Amino acid sequence: MPPPSSPFNDGSGYNPCKLFIGGIPSDMDQVRLDQFFCRYGNIVDSVVMKDRITGRPRGFAYVTYSTPEEAQAAMDAGDANVLDGKWVIITTTDE
Repeated sequence: MPPPSSPFNDGSGYNPCKLFIGGIPSDMDQVRLDQFFCRYGNIVDSVVMKDRITGRPRGFAYVTYSTPEEAQAAMDAGDANVLDGKWVIITTTDE
């Protein structure tokens, strides 16, 4: 989440720079995620969510860019969002 003094923090918890990435391949790791999404801008944080017991990816991730424009570029990419042969869903998050 942006720091309290950030122009992107409106107090609601919404961060226009943070994206939810759904439907990622089951063998996805953070390095490959970053390599794919860095084409849209500067990534300041990313995480592939994993099952606590098995340690395997749960099929979704979060990517945070340095600006809302970079995040929007990733969402606007449309048919370019095929990651390792699998379509991914990219949306903003209210986290």
